[in-house]
Amino acid sequence: MLQQNFPLRRLFLLHIFIIVLSNYAVQIPITVLGIETTVGTFTFPFVFVTTDLTVRLYGAVRARAVIFYAMVPALIASYIVGTIFAFGQYQGLAALGSFSIFVFRIAAASFGAYIFGQIMDIVVFQRLRKLKAWWPAPAASSIFGNLLDTFAFFSIAFYQCVDPYMAENWVHLAWVDYAVKLLVCLAIFVPIYGMFLAFLSKYVFRRPLGEVGILN
Repeated sequence: MLQQNFPLRRLFLLHIFIIVLSNYAVQIPITVLGIETTVGTFTFPFVFVTTDLTVRLYGAVRARAVIFYAMVPALIASYIVGTIFAFGQYQGLAALGSFSIFVFRIAAASFGAYIFGQIMDIVVFQRLRKLKAWWPAPAASSIFGNLLDTFAFFSIAFYQCVDPYMAENWVHLAWVDYAVKLLVCLAIFVPIYGMFLAFLSKYVFRRPLGEVGILN
């Protein structure tokens, strides 16, 4: 399917890029307004925007195809990048010579969370996209998709992991990460989705983007 559809291939590559970037960024802690989080909190929501637009344009079946094809390449690329740039620092190509269980767990956690979170996102979005208003579908899919994604990721990556701080505090960090993601999604990414949707409707397709995938 992807081989015959150039836009879908671009979405496939965009998914992989955001996942790999976020798996690197999640290793970089930052403090925003006194809240401890990671840079990845502000990069991964782009995946949900991309998924929602894919569902809107192509329908749920093709959106799931994009996720399916992106899973394994994203896992492999995440491990390679995460090993070379472990803990946010360049470790050199020689780091690939030894297996890092810490980085692998992050990559595997991203793999599992990506599947669960994106499927939840598609299911919720698909049910609500038939509403006349455009915003309930991306808002609700962000709420439920990010919830499942966040706790799947933190539990797989950091439950009883080799990092004592993360092993002890992963539940708290997951709630903080989810709260920040939710705030960012609802305040920034949902409006961006709306603006992009309006742009596509007015200037690209020159018609309303209806309840079914317009490019099916």
